[in-house]
Amino acid sequence: MKKVLLTSSSKAFLERNMNLLMNKGFQFFTAATGSETIKLHQEYLFDLILSELELEDMDGCTLCSEVRKTEPSRPVSVVLICSDTAECLKRVEQSDATAILVRPIKPTQLLVTIGSIIDMQLVRSKRVQFKAEVLTKKQDIEFHCVSHDISVTGILIETEHQLSLGDQVSCRFRLSDSRHTQTEGEVARCIISPKGKMLYGIKFINLPSPNRSAIEKYVALNDHLGIRLALNPGQTRPASRCI
Repeated sequence: MKKVLLTSSSKAFLERNMNLLMNKGFQFFTAATGSETIKLHQEYLFDLILSELELEDMDGCTLCSEVRKTEPSRPVSVVLICSDTAECLKRVEQSDATAILVRPIKPTQLLVTIGSIIDMQLVRSKRVQFKAEVLTKKQDIEFHCVSHDISVTGILIETEHQLSLGDQVSCRFRLSDSRHTQTEGEVARCIISPKGKMLYGIKFINLPSPNRSAIEKYVALNDHLGIRLALNPGQTRPASRCI
């Protein structure tokens, strides 16, 4: 079972999120200081540590560096939580953190972040329509696809190129802000559309924080505009086989 630790000097913050994260299918721990976090990690070897940037005995960047010293035996993801200021963001970006969570943190955002890092579906992500050309690469082979929808956890693409469940791919596409987004992913499902086209659900792997933020903003905007997808069983059917 995956192990997750949340570190904060705020008792209220720990209690509030403890109620949210308990009984979610992973072992959940809390700590109030950086030194306590290091001690617990040496004992339990966590899969994910979420920590406030500002702690009583050390800052989150120092904590991250100390935790990284254990990595030769077992990699660990570290997410730092900070205020939305240029100074705080710069400090975290220059650290060895895996990702950033910016206050205020919504419960769904926290669950999605944790789930994507430890590879668990803790909450159903919103999917919105996303029609764009996607440059996809599998090993050394590049091919063009068309996307159908997107969420913070993955993207649905259509292609004549055959893919298999578990294939590792990279996807490059442009969101509405005109910047290209590059992601790594894994083929998680194969679907046959009503027109007989092959669709592949690509689950994002270790989505970088800037890319996650860009996709979250796109989903939030288009969900607000009322184009959130509501697929029903009659719209697509699972592929009988995925080669």
